[in-house]
Amino acid sequence: MNGKRNWHGLLLALLTTSLCLSAATIEVKKSYAQEATTEMLEPSLQNLRKSEPSSRIAAVSWLGSIRPINQEAVDALIKTLDTDPDSLVRANAALAMGFFAAQAPDNAVDALSAAALKNEDTSVRANALSALGNIGLPARKAISAVKMLTHSSDPVIRSEAIQTLKVLQEGGCIPDSDTPYPVRYRQESCQ
Repeated sequence: MNGKRNWHGLLLALLTTSLCLSAATIEVKKSYAQEATTEMLEPSLQNLRKSEPSSRIAAVSWLGSIRPINQEAVDALIKTLDTDPDSLVRANAALAMGFFAAQAPDNAVDALSAAALKNEDTSVRANALSALGNIGLPARKAISAVKMLTHSSDPVIRSEAIQTLKVLQEGGCIPDSDTPYPVRYRQESCQ
């Protein structure tokens, strides 16, 4: 009987130690990830100034993935969405802001709404709408802009606006297969 207690005690001690080590490992990984994010911010911002669109696309993808969300990254994405000469870079900047999901700041929602309404490129407009849908409920202030686009003469914009409006009004999510252009990243609440 005494041997069983020792065995159970040893097992309990091992499990407790393992759980403590796991928690410590998670904290170290979080700390390392935040350091890596901070270290990569400046090179990503520098890549936005390069002449090659592929460098700028890589930069906007990185900036959209930074967690916790960094205001300097948000501002850089908004500026890229508004001013980059390459429509593919602008379209990717819109998608990157959609990665913010429910944590998207108001100025990102405003910039996406403006791009959906005013950008001359269909892919930028469609991606801005897609990003608003991915942001979900925090993007509800864009509903009036999205409603206007449900009457667009462009079928891609009209379809994306209808899908995005559904998300914003109903608080639901759109399956990846229900959107025609080009990829819809699902809301966190859909997973």
